[in-house]
Amino acid sequence: MFERRLKILLVGIAAITLLLVLRSGQLQVINGDAWRKKASESMQRPTLVETTRGRILDFRGRELAIDEPCTDACVDYRAISLNEEWIKGVALDRLKMKMARDYAASDRKQREKLLTEEIARVHTDIDAMWEILAQKTGKPIAEAREEIDQTRRAIRQRVQMCRRLVWYNRYNKAMTRHDDAAPDPWYRRWVVWGGDDGPDLDSFAVTVDEQERAHVILHAIDDQTYIDLGKILHRAPGLELRRSKHRLYPYGANSCHVIGTMSMVMRQDIDEDDDELTQLRPNDQIGRTGLEALADKLLRGRRGRILRVAGQEKPVESNEPTIGRDVRATIDVELQQTIIDAFALERKSIEYRSDTTAEDRSRSNLHGAAVLIDVPTGEVRAMVSCPGYDLNQFDQLYPALNTDDLNLPLLNRATQDVAEPGSTAKLIMALGVLQDRVMTPADTIECTGYLVLAGVRYSFGRCWTMRQFHIAHHATPPAAHPTGFLTVSDALERSCNVFYETVADRLGLDRVAYWYDRLGLGRITGVGIDESRGRIPRAEALSRSAIARRSTLWSAGIGQGEVGATPLHMANLAATIARDGVWMKPRLLTGLSAEDQTSLRWPVSGSQEIPDRVDLGFRPEVLAAVHEGMFRVVNGPPGAATGRTAAMAELSVAGKTGSAQVPKLRIRQRDAAGKVMLLDNGRIDWKPIEPDAYSWYQGVGDNHENLAHAWFVGYAPADNPKLAIAVLVEYGGSGGAIAGRVAKDILEECRRQGYLGKAAVGGQ
Repeated sequence: MFERRLKILLVGIAAITLLLVLRSGQLQVINGDAWRKKASESMQRPTLVETTRGRILDFRGRELAIDEPCTDACVDYRAISLNEEWIKGVALDRLKMKMARDYAASDRKQREKLLTEEIARVHTDIDAMWEILAQKTGKPIAEAREEIDQTRRAIRQRVQMCRRLVWYNRYNKAMTRHDDAAPDPWYRRWVVWGGDDGPDLDSFAVTVDEQERAHVILHAIDDQTYIDLGKILHRAPGLELRRSKHRLYPYGANSCHVIGTMSMVMRQDIDEDDDELTQLRPNDQIGRTGLEALADKLLRGRRGRILRVAGQEKPVESNEPTIGRDVRATIDVELQQTIIDAFALERKSIEYRSDTTAEDRSRSNLHGAAVLIDVPTGEVRAMVSCPGYDLNQFDQLYPALNTDDLNLPLLNRATQDVAEPGSTAKLIMALGVLQDRVMTPADTIECTGYLVLAGVRYSFGRCWTMRQFHIAHHATPPAAHPTGFLTVSDALERSCNVFYETVADRLGLDRVAYWYDRLGLGRITGVGIDESRGRIPRAEALSRSAIARRSTLWSAGIGQGEVGATPLHMANLAATIARDGVWMKPRLLTGLSAEDQTSLRWPVSGSQEIPDRVDLGFRPEVLAAVHEGMFRVVNGPPGAATGRTAAMAELSVAGKTGSAQVPKLRIRQRDAAGKVMLLDNGRIDWKPIEPDAYSWYQGVGDNHENLAHAWFVGYAPADNPKLAIAVLVEYGGSGGAIAGRVAKDILEECRRQGYLGKAAVGGQ
């Protein structure tokens, strides 16, 4: 019996041994390569190589934004995360360097004591290093420490994201190989955001190269900081000074609002992109505003990737980074500078009185905006907002820029400053009343200087000549109208308020709102950067009082009250008229394919859905009447006699001036710390500023009490339009005297450069 049991036991052992041998053979011989590959993969450590951001070029190929070599102050991740093993290693290295013989000769307890003391010193030096780095930012120490702490947190998030991505890729391969099943959706969220619903990475052997690399704390340090930090490298654990790249803007403040800014990514910027070579990560830079934001995906490029096996010097795989795409803007940076100079130079403004005498007053550093649009293509050839700021110093200047309530330098006045367009809106009323056949080009309305409807004369709605000079249009010397009965073209030339208040009354509120909307006001243009919609009168939002609604309608007829537009709106209006009623979506980038267009990141919802071109269907006689009126504004006797735009006649310009009355400038009051002050009732404390307080903020009239924004819109050449223009000068007073003269300077430069089809001697 015993022998039988022994034989059964031996047979069982032999069978198990045979199975083990067969399995071993399968693993080592048949599947050996696969397992060796898997073992190698578990030892692989990927290293991502950052790419170079693409350039932004102007219309003529000049560099507006480039990546330039610099030096970054970086700190080893193990110092950032306070890795105790690494800190212990640093302490040991220090001890061996400082007291090699004494340390080696000491007993175990002495060595442990010395090591503990040195580890404490390493921690102290790390804390001191953060303090020194904070001081080198040039910001208040508390603010600087908070920023550095935020950067450290972002770096830790970035490294954890890398580890999650490596783990996820391995998990994804395993699922595909074994079960051919897709990963659970929560894994995708966990890769990007982390959280408590995913696995604990510390329980897995997931190591990435970023855990042993230095990460940027201070970007693009100056030469003095480089020297100062170089002196403390020996007592700053983990600190490295590393060659890198930073964004440089060769033209400084020129085009700052169009080019835009970059900043560190925020949580909402990071998408669930599975591609680690294009995916945004914490501490990355992203285009935040302007073209940097619009074309961010094209400019960003693609990282490179180097794959190494632990213990091996030669990489097993190496992919070079793909440099970001260059993008070409439609703006001309030289034209931009011409506009900036036109706003900055001291000039003489002329204020006309009832006795036709004039007073010269100096104005400089004007606030406002100008937009130039290429009529055939819709490309924005210039877009300037004054004042601006130096893009190269944006981070350092931001606290001051953000609290400058007087000058508002961060506001892109060209696309975000909603102002009443004043008499320039009469162009819309003229188009609407003629297209609706409420009037014909030959029909007239009498102007006596007062608004008269159905035989009733209203105290509201006097014409500007009656209010300012106490003379009606038909009697204004030296270009008096023979009868006082004005056509649409006459009323545009003389900018008659009574005429267009009457037109608005005849059209009615719904049609007035319709034509404002039809010609692009009250909605975005889709230009591709941050912009305001403006405002137009809406019946449902107005008072129920009949007289209040009617007075609102009259004001809307002359571009005031419930009407608000940006300079971009008005430039596009001028371009639409210049194209004989064809509205086009203004563009700031050129040379993009249809595929490139899908990569743009539109800042305003719905921008990408706006059509590129819409024919508004105006009849030829309607357009002819408006063209004639705009031509006579600049070239006719009334315009020439007052001097409003006579200087532009030689440029063959058609246009319309406007002066929109505005209240006194008010600014928010702030305390010494820059915090907005509140009244006892909880409302913001606003302080009115008296006229003439600043060179750009001046009142008009006998006592300088009247305040108005100055507008000019138009196109040139009048007979074959190439460029459309809009100029807004805040608190400029007279549209012709101030905005018209700025426009003249701009258009003269356009002619010199050949944009108007004929370059002057010495022009380009």
